[in-house]
Amino acid sequence: MAGMAVLLLARIKAVITRSLTVYGLLAVGCLILIFAAGYALDAGRAALAFRYGPVIASLAIAGGLLVAAGLLVGLAMYLWRRPRPMTSELEKASPFSTPPYPAPYSIRRLGAIASAGAGAACAGLVIYLVSARRRTVVDEQDVDID
Repeated sequence: MAGMAVLLLARIKAVITRSLTVYGLLAVGCLILIFAAGYALDAGRAALAFRYGPVIASLAIAGGLLVAAGLLVGLAMYLWRRPRPMTSELEKASPFSTPPYPAPYSIRRLGAIASAGAGAACAGLVIYLVSARRRTVVDEQDVDID
């Protein structure tokens, strides 16, 4: 009986240690993310301050943060008021509760379409920039010949 208690305590200790490690790494990662965001905002403010002055730069950064906060609060309120789907245990166990084909607007499908679109846009941009660079090089060579 004591062996089972020791085994149970060892498993509990392993689960707690793993959980503490995961949450500790998440906390440190979030802190580093906050510091990085602060540095990025400061760099953006400095760049704006050189062009528009320090007051306008601070107002622009504050306005951007207010817009971002408003969007996040609005999204949270939307998700909070959205009704939760009620699924019974019988529906979860039924093989007919989910269709055998993907939904036309599933997250996986929309993500794949968005990724393909972004890749096509990047490829088009690269092709455009390479051709523009070649035209510039050819124009410079024509000028040198004259």
